[in-house]
Formats: sequence, C-alpha cells, structure tokens
Amino acid sequence: MNQVIDLNCDLGETHPSLPNNQDEVIMPFITSCNIACGYHAGSEAQIAKTVDLTLQHNVAIGAHPSYDDWDNFGRISMDVPMKKLLNQIEEQVMLVKSQAEAQGGRLHHVKPHGALYHDMANNLDFATQILETIKTIDPSLIIYGLAESQMIIAAANVNLRIYSEAFSDRAYDTPTRLRQRSLDGSVLYDKAEVIEQVKLLLTQNVKTYDGQQHPISVDTICLHSDTPNAASLAQHIHQYISSTDAKLYHTM
Repeated sequence: MNQVIDLNCDLGETHPSLPNNQDEVIMPFITSCNIACGYHAGSEAQIAKTVDLTLQHNVAIGAHPSYDDWDNFGRISMDVPMKKLLNQIEEQVMLVKSQAEAQGGRLHHVKPHGALYHDMANNLDFATQILETIKTIDPSLIIYGLAESQMIIAAANVNLRIYSEAFSDRAYDTPTRLRQRSLDGSVLYDKAEVIEQVKLLLTQNVKTYDGQQHPISVDTICLHSDTPNAASLAQHIHQYISSTDAKLYHTM
C-alpha cells in the first residue's frame, strides 16, 4: 500500500432528525472534518464548538456548505438561481473560515454536502462556477470531491487542489455514483463490511453493488457521523489504517 491517506468526517451536524452529537468521541480518530454551516444542520455556536475540538485534536478544518434545505438535511436537489446559490455558499464557507481564524486556526478545505455535492459531481459547468467562487475566498483551499467525477475536472479547470474522495460507509452503484439512501444496502454500518470497503479503497479500488471491482483514485476516505455506530466505526477504521503500510496524514 505504502500511501498517505486522509480520514474525514462530516461533523457539527446538530439537527432534530439526528441522534445525539458524537463529535467529541469521533474527533480523536480522524484527520480532517467537514463542519456543517447552518443551512442543512448546525449553527454558529456549533461551528465554534467544533472548531475548538479540531484544534484540540490537530484535525484539519473544512467547511461543509449545502443547499438552504434544513427540512431535508440538504439531501434534495434544489433549483436556485446561480447568483443566489454562489452567495449562499460564500456565506457558509466564510462562517467556518472566520471562526477558525478567530480561534487561531485556519480553514483547510471545502467539501460540499449532500445533494449539492452530487450535483457538482455530475455537472461540470455547475461545479466549475461554484469552485470559481470558492477560489475567490482563498485560492489555497483544497476541495474534497467524489473520485473520478466532474468535480475533479472542474477543480483542474479553475486551478484548485482537490482530494479525490471515497466513502467507507456508503455502497456504490457505479464508481462515480453512490447508491441512493432510499435503496436497500445503501449505508454500510457493519464493522466487517466497512473495514472490507476501506481495505479495498486503500488499494485504489472500489466494489460496486453488483459485485464488480473498479479502479479509482483515493486521497481521502469519508465516514458520516450520522451512520449507525459511527463513533465505534471511526475507531476501527483508524486502527485498521494504522495497522497497514498506509499513513494517516492531516494536511497533505
């Protein structure tokens, strides 16, 4: 394997539909996090609390902007005028950036959330416009985007660095499309199943739901904090990666 890998988690996602926040338990086992910006979950107070935790545990700070869709947790595509959407994304990223800097840290990356993430993964022009806006905030920001998707091309087009992302706890229908959450088997939460997926991802491959194996480029592996047993899974993934030739790294 002999590689460097980042382990990221979506955090700060306080929301009435979710179980109790597990950020404090998960944080010691990850190397970067993506902080909800208040549009799908979280709040300014939660951003401040999560940033504080990242600094305690030397975890890279990311903003996790979404569509303005609290009711659906940002998981439904929305038809928003582009100018309005770009302003909303800028506002969200700046909330996390400002809080990070106020506490003596810095914003490391941006990872879009939910439907916004998948819409960018599937639409090159859409992704390019959003990444151009992110670049105006700080051209050194890294983008976390779905491996082999249009986001990778868009980042290259606007000259932003990007980490190719894969998922430890989600099933794939194709190498560039996660299985819809409404379908059976879309979320992986059994420890053995998750570790098997991580093991394959470390070889730069992914297995789709039909059992076929496909090569993909992987720089960062995601675990969702709302996946059942997420805190325990974070610990097991961390332990597994640490037992291999791969090296967990905070700021590639």
